[in-house]
Amino acid sequence: MAEETSQGAQTTAQLAAFNQAEHSAEKTASVHQRLLVIGDGPNDFGHETELDAATYQTLSVLHKHNYDTVYLNNNPFSFSMENACGATVIMGDPSDVATVRQVIESEHITSIVPTVGGLTAMRTVEELIAHDYLDDKHINVLGMPLTTVRLINNPALMNQTLRDLGEPVITSQVASTTSDAFDIARQVGFPVIVKSVAPRGEGDRVLAENAGQLDAALSAAFERSRTRQVIVDQSIVGLKEVSFEVLRDARGTELLLGAMEDMDPVGIHAADSIEVTPIQTLTDREYQKLRQAAFRVARRLHIVGVMHVQFALDPVLDNYFIMKVNPYYDRVSAMLSRASGYPIALVAANVMTGISLPEVRLSSRFAKRTALIEPVLDHVVVRFPIFAFDEAERRGVKVTVSSQPYRNRWVPRLVLVVHWKRRC
Repeated sequence: MAEETSQGAQTTAQLAAFNQAEHSAEKTASVHQRLLVIGDGPNDFGHETELDAATYQTLSVLHKHNYDTVYLNNNPFSFSMENACGATVIMGDPSDVATVRQVIESEHITSIVPTVGGLTAMRTVEELIAHDYLDDKHINVLGMPLTTVRLINNPALMNQTLRDLGEPVITSQVASTTSDAFDIARQVGFPVIVKSVAPRGEGDRVLAENAGQLDAALSAAFERSRTRQVIVDQSIVGLKEVSFEVLRDARGTELLLGAMEDMDPVGIHAADSIEVTPIQTLTDREYQKLRQAAFRVARRLHIVGVMHVQFALDPVLDNYFIMKVNPYYDRVSAMLSRASGYPIALVAANVMTGISLPEVRLSSRFAKRTALIEPVLDHVVVRFPIFAFDEAERRGVKVTVSSQPYRNRWVPRLVLVVHWKRRC
């Protein structure tokens, strides 16, 4: 009981700090700042294409607005490293905090742009925040307050923030020991989802349907966690999985950039599922409810730029849960941008620097006021996952099909790693 009280007090204190940081990301960036754009690191196959393209577009916008920019990455196959639009390119590991600190100090960085570096960049920035480094150096993050970065990497704190907003989230508790985790599982009931707090590298969610699976999942999750803590979640496997992408500027103007749904229910990783946009099976009432929820979250987190919210929808009971909030460019952003033709990365880079949506000026390839118009599709776009088992076997990689679907997404990456290593 004392431990629960201590954790509750800590969460309350963190939320108080979050409330004090309101509007810090909504200030207009100064053109005299020296910006550090953090890349996504070496090829994380399945992500490098959209992140690299978004990075190039972001660098081009910063160059257009005369920002002094430094780009840190160590992906030798990155297009943006060879075409950095006037930015100073530094070959270094963006996931290594010591490297990032060295770049910040040697290049006299005043602001950081992590929104095109995926989870790699977000976790690096979170580590810098955890050690009070950014506060001490008076360095801000473009696109969101420092406290929002903390929320992204702390699911328990994020869930508490969403509850305070009145948004439904799944029952979730932090455990520091295996015994505590089993107590939570008994309270919630099997099946449960196990994930690491502040994970090193990829932090997969693992479904545990019994005590044996839970014990194995906890061992791996504790090992991946930088804080030696795990989160045990109520399972909502089987509900409908949908995603909404919104854009918000510093003045509070909001747009819905699109929405997509998975053909598979919650429990199958979105990267392994067939995804469809625009949404086909929601009623207008359900659609409007989730749209407004996404806008509320963007306002509460003071996002200036793009944000992807992942929902689990129960059409029978007419309720939903917020599963994930990503205030950065990701796979959903890339698909919706290609499906609609709306230049998400270009517009997000503009608003991130403090330019309002009505003031965004795009090239002649786009219609006037494109940035201010919510895209509407007159066609259906479908994304199919590809599992390259035959290619893996030709490359000498033995493939064993697992009963855990989330493992499938690693097979194509492993194939491509082998492919690139043989090219080098």
